[in-house]
Amino acid sequence: MAAHSRLGRRADPDRGRRRPDLRLVTAVTAGPLPGQGERPKLAPEFGGGNLMRLLLLATGFLALGIGSAAAGSSSFQRSCTDIRLEVDRRSVYLSATCDNGRGRQRGTDIELTGIHNDDGRLVRGTPGAASSFQRSCRDIRIDASRKRVVLEATCQSRSGRWRDTRIEIEDIHNINGRLQR
Repeated sequence: MAAHSRLGRRADPDRGRRRPDLRLVTAVTAGPLPGQGERPKLAPEFGGGNLMRLLLLATGFLALGIGSAAAGSSSFQRSCTDIRLEVDRRSVYLSATCDNGRGRQRGTDIELTGIHNDDGRLVRGTPGAASSFQRSCRDIRIDASRKRVVLEATCQSRSGRWRDTRIEIEDIHNINGRLQR
């Protein structure tokens, strides 16, 4: 792994040494190899090194989680204390006191968005849209462990019955003492 220089650019430990051209590694031979019959040809739109590039790009997106429908677990609870909810009819805020990475504690909050009551069950709706579950749920609370954070409530169904329900709070992190997505 290359080290960082003082100017923030990557220092190249192999600078000045001849390195193989990486494009040759991804090349696909179109003709037969010695001692073999004719090789199958790829469709023109995926021919040559383009197929390898497409596969490498798709693998990179999967490794980064881009295109994934599932959000990641929250991590803020590992470096924050006094985790609580602030609820009113219009919004729900998650508040905490978080370490800023330099030994100081800072009060911070973030709005919980996109959570709704669907027939007595907490569900995710449109990301970024205002949450509405607080209008038809009671006993709203947060349960934070080292591994995950869960929003719990007792919510009213369409028939008027009250049901205990829970949903994991995902993808909220402590970034320099601030709760962020």
